[in-house]
Amino acid sequence: MNANFHYKIYPELNVFVVKSVAKVTFEEMIIHVGDLMNDPFYKMGMNGYYDFSLLEQVDGNIDIFHQTAQAMNDKNVIYQSSKTAFILANDNESMRRIFHGYIIMTSQSLVDYRIFMSSDIAMALNFLDLAEVPLIGEN
Repeated sequence: MNANFHYKIYPELNVFVVKSVAKVTFEEMIIHVGDLMNDPFYKMGMNGYYDFSLLEQVDGNIDIFHQTAQAMNDKNVIYQSSKTAFILANDNESMRRIFHGYIIMTSQSLVDYRIFMSSDIAMALNFLDLAEVPLIGEN
């Protein structure tokens, strides 16, 4: 389990909820994706809610980030449509640019990725068809 990403899967809501710490690496991101996709409660087609409102810095090998995006575009890896909301701090332009780049890199994916600022949580919930943000914890 990756200590910098805490998540909980809610099969009954068809969603997983993730919260990160302030500083992560691209390598930790790909480990998290693998952990999530290998979790027995995860099902292809689940929507995602990523609370990156505390995220201030991402370090490491940017090529890993590109490889993750390529995998998300691969119809053999992601073979069912879903939606994912990235919640970012209102004032963190660098994180907004990083995730905007990721959305561009994953434009061929069956996952509809969107960025929402922390002041726009209601819009993110509407996007994911949720009434409220489920509690974030570990499985």
